[in-house]
Order: sequence, then C-alpha cells, then structure tokens
Amino acid sequence: MIALIVKIVKTGIVLLVGFALFGCATSVKGRLDTARQITGQAGFQPITFNTDMFRIAGFFKSAPTGDKVASVYIEGDGFAWIDRYTISGNPTPRNPVALKLAVRDPSPSVFYLARPCQYVDLKQERFCNSKYWTNYRFSSDVIQSYNQVLDNIRDRFGVSGFNLVGFSGGGAVAVLVASGRADIVSIRTVAGNLDHVTLNRRKGVSPLSGSLNAVDVAAKVSGIPQIHFTGTQDNIIGPYIADIFKARAGRTDCIAIRRVPGASHTGGWPDKWRDLVKSALPDCNRTP
Repeated sequence: MIALIVKIVKTGIVLLVGFALFGCATSVKGRLDTARQITGQAGFQPITFNTDMFRIAGFFKSAPTGDKVASVYIEGDGFAWIDRYTISGNPTPRNPVALKLAVRDPSPSVFYLARPCQYVDLKQERFCNSKYWTNYRFSSDVIQSYNQVLDNIRDRFGVSGFNLVGFSGGGAVAVLVASGRADIVSIRTVAGNLDHVTLNRRKGVSPLSGSLNAVDVAAKVSGIPQIHFTGTQDNIIGPYIADIFKARAGRTDCIAIRRVPGASHTGGWPDKWRDLVKSALPDCNRTP
C-alpha cells in the first residue's frame, strides 16, 4: 500500500512529506535481487555512473548504431520512509516502477537510472544523507548529477539525443534536467510529481524547501514534445498536477496529458506500457 507520509515533530508542525510503502520492508539485498531478476530476463546489464556527488546506479541495453537517440528512465522516490514517523535508512525501491517500464520499452537503446543513494553501498557514498531522499530530492545537486550522467552516456555510447521518461518524482527530475539541455528529444512522465508545492499545499503539508519545482520550468521546456500520463485511480498525485503544469507552460501545443483508466500511483502501468510508450507525441511544428 502506498500513502502520503507526513512527518510530525513534537511541536505539531508538519515538517516533511514523502511517499512510502507501509509494512515490513524487504531487505536491501532482496530489492537488489528483484532488480537483477527484472533486468536479467530482459537482457539489460548493470551500469554505474560516477558524478561529482553521487554514484548513480542503473541498467541498460544499447544497440551499436550511430547517431542514436537513447530512452532514459528515471526512477521514483523509492523506499524513502519506513512509517509515517521514520525516514528509511536506504531509499532503494521495493517496487521499481520505472525499471519495470524500461524493460518493456522496445527502443534499441534504453537506460534506467536509479535516484541518488538507490542500489548502491551507502557506506561508500560520502553524500548519501537522508535529506537527498526527502527534502532535497529535487535539489540542484541532484539535477546536476543527472546532467553529468547524460553527458557520460552521450560521450560513451555515441548518443545524439534523449527521450526522457520519469516515474513519480523521477518525472520532476526529467523535466528539471530537460530545462537545462538542448539534446532532449521528448519527455514522458508517469504519475509525475510536476508541482510538489501545490501538491503539498493541497495535502496540508510543508513544501520540500530544499528542492527545485518542475512547474517553475514548464515554460522553458514547453517546446519539447511531451506526454504526461496520469492514472484515474491515483490517490497520491492527482491529474490536476499535470493540468497545472500544462497551464503554466504557456505554449501548450507540444504538451499532451493522457489519463489512463484504472491506473493508480504505482499500479497498472507496466502491463499497459508497451502500448502507452508508442503513443504519438504532440506535433510541435504546427502553429501554437
């Protein structure tokens, strides 16, 4: 079960918000084994990218073709909280939705990227403080790390451009990264947290004070073809968040919102993804 988690301090002030899985957490080894099983069956290989602050773990398949566009999937916030009062000691996801989507993408070159501090040995990570999977999850440090990863993929694999796909908080990361690059071909978000300030305000909790907000760069990425998929049964990030993002973009001919019947925040997406990922992107060449 997934629920909105609110951190309450002794004063009664709402301090932090995140998304967590209730119940007993599976071991980190179990979560790693799950990821290896998912990717091994699909022919993906593990890969790790070094950045100035974090090692970003991932998996990939890449065909040896020139001048290629790679699809890059960015994971959600993961197992950030144990319960409503306790921050998790390791954010590696128990249910890696973005990974399940990535292995269903038929594109020849697909890269899956975990979030900082997921799928790595935290004892070896200098900067893996829990703030980076709570209040600072969309900080400039985090976004810069993903820019470095994309630069590495571009140079190492001869990639000319990127199709970005982000699940939940990974959708925010995808948009924020795209706002600072000229090689983003398309953006797709799945249950994307595209405006955490509005989301938290409506839920009655404090904003992520250490984080950038994707909606603030909506106009900057408005010329990139993009689809934002929202689930009709999503009780965590309602469809209104995508609507607000589109309204803030100004130019909207490049932005499509698709509501997916029966999909919740984490449920229903993998089975539908082979068809959803083939959805035609908006035609940005027509007059706005």
